Amino acid sequence: FMDEGHFATHIRLMRQLYKARYDALQDAARSLPDTIRLQETTSGFHTPAFFDRRVDEAEVVAQAAAQGVTLAPLGRYCLSAIPQTGLVFGFGCTTPEDIARGIGVLRDLPVLR
Repeated sequence: FMDEGHFATHIRLMRQLYKARYDALQDAARSLPDTIRLQETTSGFHTPAFFDRRVDEAEVVAQAAAQGVTLAPLGRYCLSAIPQTGLVFGFGCTTPEDIARGIGVLRDLPVLR
């Protein structure tokens, strides 16, 4: 597999796949309201988005879940409470179409208006 160059081909294809998913997330995030700002990442399969005001993460997650979209609150990744609220977006195993749909749901949530 490696001697014949298949591993290098696989890595190249996976980089293209994950870049397309990350680009889809970045493109879709441009439609989000000003209350949420997606951060850029240069590695990994997750990136945070921060709320610009105190938004109830649990309410955002609940409203999205009611519409079939699973979100991860930033607070879930912290050992103790932090003043910043937001979400953590994973894009490694989600298609660009699902990313666009999920961001569309998030964009229209009443709690973010």
